[in-house]
Amino acid sequence: QKFGAAGSLYDILADVRLNHRVEVEKGILEEECAQIMQDFFRQRREKQKADKLATKSQVDQS
Repeated sequence: QKFGAAGSLYDILADVRLNHRVEVEKGILEEECAQIMQDFFRQRREKQKADKLATKSQVDQS
């Protein structure tokens, strides 16, 4: 919704100025893909939090 070029703010796949056409079918494996994305970003947030705590711990020990 905020950005993108595949059917959100801009639809590059339907741009008549381009010489290739792509047909997109939405919703295929939607739940599985959503879960993969959620897991990825949850793990990333957890790692960033752990890294921040480790850095803070090192600074406190100095």
